[in-house]
Amino acid sequence: MILINALAIRDSGGLNVLKKALDECSLDESIKFLIVFSNNKNLIDLSNSYKDINHFNFKFYENSSLIRRFYIENITFRSLEKKYKIKLLYQFTGSAQIFTKIPQLAKLHNLSFFSRDVQRQYFVQNFFFHWFKHNFLKRLITSSLIKQCEFLEVQSNHVPTHIGDYINISKKRLFVKSDININQEEFKKPVLIDPKTKLTLIYIVGPHFDAMHKNIKTFIDAASKLKDSGFDFEIAITLTKRELNQSGLWNSLLDSRTRFLGYLEKDELIKLFANNSILISTSIIETLGIHVIEAIQNGVLVIAPKENYSSAVYGSSILTYETLNSDSLVRAIKNVNTRSEHELNSITLESQNYIKSNEGLKIQSTLEIFKSILMQDKKIR
Repeated sequence: MILINALAIRDSGGLNVLKKALDECSLDESIKFLIVFSNNKNLIDLSNSYKDINHFNFKFYENSSLIRRFYIENITFRSLEKKYKIKLLYQFTGSAQIFTKIPQLAKLHNLSFFSRDVQRQYFVQNFFFHWFKHNFLKRLITSSLIKQCEFLEVQSNHVPTHIGDYINISKKRLFVKSDININQEEFKKPVLIDPKTKLTLIYIVGPHFDAMHKNIKTFIDAASKLKDSGFDFEIAITLTKRELNQSGLWNSLLDSRTRFLGYLEKDELIKLFANNSILISTSIIETLGIHVIEAIQNGVLVIAPKENYSSAVYGSSILTYETLNSDSLVRAIKNVNTRSEHELNSITLESQNYIKSNEGLKIQSTLEIFKSILMQDKKIR
């Protein structure tokens, strides 16, 4: 049996990736799975969708703090290992057990602790305490956990380079796994952009929207400048008005132009990808940026920071702007209305083709990784 540890999953991006992994695991009844979730509605609903999968066993725990999570992963899991005869621990959100000899595969979602550009922003903005708490300490903890795992799963080829800037992973076995469905039916024709019609700026972000690497301030500043310039637009953002106001980052003058949508299920999210809409990404670093890829798949034009990860994951044809430069983002948005329909369509189609090709080169099934590790462990024993 394989234990899948998904205790830390919270937002829609993580849920989508987790669902894809579970879909893959559901196809092979020869391997049984014990899947550990935190006790929240989204995960309970997800587990219910697999109630007919006989080789899945779900367990729920109250994950109220990091200390509680540490206890579950290092004390509770030990009893689960013995009871269910666990052969592999799949640490879906990059954690690890300290007191175990069972092989561990860590899936690394978050690169923000391992980005020199993100670290630089803490110093530039004089957030030294925040850097110590949210960057340095978390990198220290994550690094120590990575050292416990012989096997690492990453979503993109640029991830090992960033991690390697801080810790030696040369002796780890790396698996580059695709978390994107690249079936042809997932890719829609480009949406129509009419320069005479109001443009919708889509901004998709989860509960950690105020994290340094998400860089939401650049988006808010750019939107404020667009408003002052008289540009015709509206904002569709996956946060509530209360969340944004409490953050201290929001400009309330944008309220009248904004649809505060809060958390959206995937079906509702896809409805945003309509005509006269573009998706704005401001992340300084991402491992994948799943909502950006979903937008491209659904034919929506994307504007992303001019960073190496952007071209590596989304392709070189996407529209970009200078990271952290709101004026550059304003120009990029306004330039959309100066381009021809053919040119805009070509940009989206080229991005779609790149994603199909790039993701196709990666490992396609979580089961393939599991079987490879179990086979290696069996040979060693």
